[in-house]
Amino acid sequence: MVHATKGVLVTCDATMKQFLLFLDKEHHFIIKDLDETHLLVDAAKATLIQEKMNEMYEENTYVPIKTDN
Repeated sequence: MVHATKGVLVTCDATMKQFLLFLDKEHHFIIKDLDETHLLVDAAKATLIQEKMNEMYEENTYVPIKTDN
């Protein structure tokens, strides 16, 4: 019997792909690792992936502290 799964094609650079592979160890959303810049991921977990990416961006964004001179 054939099982069909809805997937989303993710195109990203190598750094983001490594982050997604790291997240996949906990959340298991990658259906197929296609090549260096493409992943097929479970469509049902696309929102989770976006949230985790946004968290990572917020943690790694430099915001200068305003000082009163």
